[in-house]
Amino acid sequence: MKGSHYEVIVIGGGHAGCEAAYASASMGLRTLLVTTSIHHIALMPCNPAIGGPGKGHVVREIDALGGLMARVTDRCTIHLKKVNTGKGPAVQTLRAQTQRDRYSLIMREFLEAQPHLSLFQGEVTEILTERGRVTGIRVKQGSEFSAQAVVVCTGTFLNGVIRLGELSYPAGRQGEFPAQAISHNLHRLGLRLGRLNTCTPPRLDRRTIDFSRLEEQPSDEEPLCFSFDGEPRTYRGCSVYIARTTPQTCAIIKANFHRSPLLYSVAESSPVRECPSLEDKVYRFPERESHLVFLEPEGEHTNEIYAQGIFTSLPEEVQWEIIHSIPGLEEAHIIRPGYGIEYDYLIPTQLHLSLECKIVSGLFFAGQINGTSGYEEAGGQGIIAGINAGRYVQGKPPLVIRRDEGYIGVMIDDLVTKGVEEPYRLRTGKVEYRLILRHSNAHLRLSPRGYEVGTLSQARFHRVEEERRAIREEIERLHTVPIPPSAAVNALLEKKGTTPIQEVTKASVLLTRPQINYRDLAPFDPARPHLPPQVIEEVEIEVKYRGYIQRQIQQIEEFRKMEGKLIPPHFDFSSVKGLSSEAKERLQRVKPTTLGQASRVPGVTPSDLAVLNILLS
Repeated sequence: MKGSHYEVIVIGGGHAGCEAAYASASMGLRTLLVTTSIHHIALMPCNPAIGGPGKGHVVREIDALGGLMARVTDRCTIHLKKVNTGKGPAVQTLRAQTQRDRYSLIMREFLEAQPHLSLFQGEVTEILTERGRVTGIRVKQGSEFSAQAVVVCTGTFLNGVIRLGELSYPAGRQGEFPAQAISHNLHRLGLRLGRLNTCTPPRLDRRTIDFSRLEEQPSDEEPLCFSFDGEPRTYRGCSVYIARTTPQTCAIIKANFHRSPLLYSVAESSPVRECPSLEDKVYRFPERESHLVFLEPEGEHTNEIYAQGIFTSLPEEVQWEIIHSIPGLEEAHIIRPGYGIEYDYLIPTQLHLSLECKIVSGLFFAGQINGTSGYEEAGGQGIIAGINAGRYVQGKPPLVIRRDEGYIGVMIDDLVTKGVEEPYRLRTGKVEYRLILRHSNAHLRLSPRGYEVGTLSQARFHRVEEERRAIREEIERLHTVPIPPSAAVNALLEKKGTTPIQEVTKASVLLTRPQINYRDLAPFDPARPHLPPQVIEEVEIEVKYRGYIQRQIQQIEEFRKMEGKLIPPHFDFSSVKGLSSEAKERLQRVKPTTLGQASRVPGVTPSDLAVLNILLS
């Protein structure tokens, strides 16, 4: 049976697939999103939260490129906090608790409202190719759909196996079938797959928890939102609560180490360090007698509570013991036990920075299939893969976000250059230029790229540029505003714990003092224009951290020199004299496109780089 022809087909309706399909359709390309269940689009099978350190930055970057995650989150948020407020602006971001089921419904609304996008429910069993190029897909029912580009976003479904103590069975998620045929198909195409694992925690009944014994974390008082188009607001009534495990909890886990399939010999994959199971934490840190547990609501109209921190693959009866050993949870009822899942993933060094496969033209991969962990990492890859699938169809060069341009760029570069041996989790510590790549300025950094490729509207782009102009003009104005010494000025400075001034001082100079903020100087700056909060925030950061920012800009200039030294596509590293054997092997496998990327390939030494630099000069 022959289906219709599309320009781009996206396989998988998770967070990566939704962003990929919406992006290519926004570019005017006829797009088909194929998913095994229309009702599970953008499902949140793990925590009902979006954002957090590193991840919140990615959400803002997706939004800046015209993606959906931030807009959908703003429409179903029930609890919102700014995190890392005790640290500098480089690592501050947002984390939202959402209504899990509503998130999926709102995402589907956006997809169905996109005129160039069609949905189809079915299981893809084969990616069709001809002479090294993608030509379409075949689904289980026998239908074929042709396309010039295909994006694979199958998450944890490839040969998925759920493990719960001694019990194991095939599944993509709890209650859903795995995707086995397409895993075999990728092997036949010549792609190398690996094996990873992850865990989910048990879900609890709100009515059976003694919240009086737990620490409450309400939403912030400050109005907040994720999207540039969002309306900042405050949230009430759905707090997160903090519980703590006990020595009894640890004793229960230690007595059952041998029953954890992902910790011991049953699993084909190694334990996870970035988002470990509770039993793994107890195993690796035996001296710790307590671990934090965050009890997160799954929605306003459900009693289901997500027990963040109790990721586990231990047997169900052991999970009951663990839960009841925690103060406040002695009578807690488990609605859904936690479980572990193992799945195939594509070894991502087989991809270009565009996320296109190196051996099959027009075939792109995004999301957990590439070895990442988390909705945000998946969505960030999804929008880039969708854009580049569209650019491939249009015959245009791909969009590549560099490490100095965005967290998304850092993530993709890490994946395709270094590869992964466990699920990749994006953290601020992995980002070299994080003072430049702030949550607050993502729209200023990446909106021009979104507008250029056609995923961001002209109206939105012009609003961003108007904000950029307002920030620039206010910074320039502050450099010219004189503040003479006076009793009132010095009283403020002394109250704030900083030195009084003895001569006329520019407002921008006073603002560089850590104790002084933009609003403090308002009484001494009568000509100050009325500016929105986000402009004030950027003005203050740019002025206050100017020296540090300039230093990072210089570092970025050096970085770009390395990135500017291009390596020819068919360069044969194995024949280069002077390279170590390890460098030859690894470089030939990764095929870096620049000297900078070559420098980040594991096993490549400074002397190897010196040899390459001479050859490329």
